[in-house]
Amino acid sequence: MIPLSYFIFVSFLLFSLGIIMFFLKKDLIAILMAIEIMLNASNLCLLSFSRYNSIPRGQVIALFIITIAAAEAVIGLAIILNLSRVKKGIRADEDVNLLKG
Repeated sequence: MIPLSYFIFVSFLLFSLGIIMFFLKKDLIAILMAIEIMLNASNLCLLSFSRYNSIPRGQVIALFIITIAAAEAVIGLAIILNLSRVKKGIRADEDVNLLKG
């Protein structure tokens, strides 16, 4: 059986990579992917704690997080696709002001 600390380490590593990618990337799709990576890291942590402690609440919360991540991806991609129709390239620091109206 794989120790719990390995799962926590991988979860921490994924979450750290997501945060770094979130702050360093200027592309909106990359930022959306960074958020997904952070949500999946939290899911891994919740599921590993749930598995090792035999408490199903972590699995239920992970299911909610997956649902929220799917909704976030759909809404985010719809906004990005509409922005890409207006402009050729999408940059987070310049093109988000177009959403203000």
